[in-house]
Amino acid sequence: MNEQDKTNAELIEEISVLKQRIRELEKSESDLKQAEQVLWESKELYRTFINATSDMVYLKDDQFRNIVVNKSLATFFGKPEGEIIGKSDFELMPQIAAEKCRQTDLEALSSQSVFVSEEIVRDQWYETLKFPVELGHNRIGVGGFIRDTTDRKQSEEALRASEENFRQSLDKSPLGIRIVTEEGETIYANQAILNIYGYDSIEELKATPVEKRYTSESYAEFRVRREKRKRGNYHPPEYEISIVRKNSEVRHLQVSRKEILWNGERQFQVIYQDITERKRTEEELRDNEKKYRELSIIDDLTQLYNARYFYHQLKMEIGRVNRYEEHYLAIILLDLDDFKQFNDAYGHVEGDQVLLRLGQVVKKCLRQTDSAYRYGGEEFIIILPMTTSKNAAVTAERIRTEFKKEKFSPLSGQDVHVTMSIGLAQYKPQEDMKAFVNRVDQLMYQAKEEGKDRICSEL
Repeated sequence: MNEQDKTNAELIEEISVLKQRIRELEKSESDLKQAEQVLWESKELYRTFINATSDMVYLKDDQFRNIVVNKSLATFFGKPEGEIIGKSDFELMPQIAAEKCRQTDLEALSSQSVFVSEEIVRDQWYETLKFPVELGHNRIGVGGFIRDTTDRKQSEEALRASEENFRQSLDKSPLGIRIVTEEGETIYANQAILNIYGYDSIEELKATPVEKRYTSESYAEFRVRREKRKRGNYHPPEYEISIVRKNSEVRHLQVSRKEILWNGERQFQVIYQDITERKRTEEELRDNEKKYRELSIIDDLTQLYNARYFYHQLKMEIGRVNRYEEHYLAIILLDLDDFKQFNDAYGHVEGDQVLLRLGQVVKKCLRQTDSAYRYGGEEFIIILPMTTSKNAAVTAERIRTEFKKEKFSPLSGQDVHVTMSIGLAQYKPQEDMKAFVNRVDQLMYQAKEEGKDRICSEL
């Protein structure tokens, strides 16, 4: 190849390389335009975003000059965004306020994290979140969000005032009041509850083990309630407890419980009313009712049941036998022999002593399941559940012989023994109650006719 051809070849190659370079430059320019378009779109999106929020948004450079602000911040200053960009706080606000902002900017930079502050500006509350921002080329700026919290602060203040009023009303309440958590931890107790328990402070009350603040029965019930609460949402609105005060005195309380908001959190208000005196009154009423009931069914002289109660009990026992065929029932009817002559000879006072002693002997000879009644005058009747005629005869003989041993001395130096005639029978299934009693009554009269001081039965 000659020199001219070589030169042409090199020229063609250089042209080719130049064309390739032109294509690369054209592509690079296209990529740059696309990048600029993306950047522009990103900036517009970012600006749209920060302008859409009601919070005030800004970004300051390393000289604390505004390089980005949104419309909310511009509105706050009452200036167009362009008049804020490039200016520091000292050019936009009073000296004292600017110095405070500069101080919090420095604290945000030194903290290397989000720094939160709250302050009043123009009688409004604002919460500011400031944080360091890398700007490139080893430059650090400060970004921030400012939010108007006046409404929230006013609501919080109103809530605090309301809670303070509520707390003062609780402190003055004559009822014992505790505020407890879901787990039962006491976070407040008024003076009345301390008076009820007899403790000087809430700390002393909380330091006393729960089991020592309850009677054993009430503590067992407390544990049951606690276990039920653990397993589910169990919060009975009312119940009664018995507590042991610091001085070991037992008091009875009515407890009511309801859910409340306390310091903005879900808690429970527990109200205690001392019902000790009411419980004592109720107990006295029950005792009196029992006494009156007993007086209405018990014979004053012998302290055995009376005839009216006999028929009530016999009806129940007969019903039991008729329901369960394997059950038995027997009754014993006894009548003192020649008791009228005794009264005529020695007087009714001495006669009453005989009846009183008879009641004591009968009680001593019976089982716990048996019951004895003064049927009328000198007649006594005894109900023996789960007893056959044969076994009833054993009991009747024991009563007869034991009473015959009793000595009465209506006159000085004179001992008198009193005997009895006894009839007994076993109930027949589905027998009429009156017919059953009449059978026993006839057997008792048979014993008298046969000579007295004896037992007659259908055996």
